[in-house]
Amino acid sequence: MAAIDDASKALNAAFTKLGDTVADLMSLDVMTVTGTIKLDIAASGSRLDPTALFNALEAKVQSGDDVRILALSHKDADSDTVVFVQSNLSEAETKLLEAHREIFKAAEQARLDFLKLLISFVPRVNIA
Repeated sequence: MAAIDDASKALNAAFTKLGDTVADLMSLDVMTVTGTIKLDIAASGSRLDPTALFNALEAKVQSGDDVRILALSHKDADSDTVVFVQSNLSEAETKLLEAHREIFKAAEQARLDFLKLLISFVPRVNIA
């Protein structure tokens, strides 16, 4: 009985993880941040970790340092979309906003291409 309970828990955990992965694949977030950021980089010879860099950046934004969100775009699988753009943009910030839009388009296309690749591995089933 314990083996069945363990297998059931493992299967539930796997389905939960699969659901989280699908949800992540089906949504897209792009954030453009502007300001001044000072980060301490690890000793030479170590690799720059993009996830750690993003986490440090997020902490700077939350701490109120000289960093602010210029634009934020979020899109769900059902195409529900939320876009935030800072008001009263300068000429330089307007150029950053255009870059943000282009990055979002590129990320959206990359996500679609990745999903198409994943789907290509699924065997076709003919239902007669």
